[in-house]
Amino acid sequence: MTVEGKTNSSKLTFAWAGSVTDVTLPAKYSANGTQTNNAATITGDPGATAEFPFSIELEFPKNDTIEEVIRTLKVTANGGQAAQIAIKQAAGDATLSVSPVEITIPQSGSAVSVNVTSNTSPDCRIMSMQIPWKEGEGNIVITPGSNGTASVSSDVANEGLDREQTVVFRTTNSGVQASVSTAISQIGKRQAFAVAEGRFLLVGWKYV
Repeated sequence: MTVEGKTNSSKLTFAWAGSVTDVTLPAKYSANGTQTNNAATITGDPGATAEFPFSIELEFPKNDTIEEVIRTLKVTANGGQAAQIAIKQAAGDATLSVSPVEITIPQSGSAVSVNVTSNTSPDCRIMSMQIPWKEGEGNIVITPGSNGTASVSSDVANEGLDREQTVVFRTTNSGVQASVSTAISQIGKRQAFAVAEGRFLLVGWKYV
């Protein structure tokens, strides 16, 4: 972005007011159309006769938080007069990711640990949920943990075929929520049986 103004000072000094560590001020700015070093005397001293325009180009990193960021630029003239410009950067989008992106629950239904990353809360907590399986009995159980973890399980063993469905994880932040869709599957029951010709394995109730 470009910050513009007018002055009749013989030099200008640009600095951040307060602690700003993620944006470096450029070494030069434009004074009356001439590239000039920050805090250096302006060539020709155009301010001796009239006000002249100045501008400085600033580059900002992407705001990955859900909060507005305000940085204050201080411009000081040769005589010590100073002006402060508050530069506001809009809040970023709420994000949530779950790893692994495809979750497989054992046939027994025992819990699987997953990692959760979000910019909506310090400990990345997600909502506790019970979602009925679309096929067969029981529920998918999502239990939030601490420090960016959660567990996913089924409250019953799967006595039928392998099953899968998409579940939407949501963060607990009531102000700004983030969500992500994740595929969750549960392995079906495997059974072995004997026949006269030999021994076969039945997988998901189908011959293989």
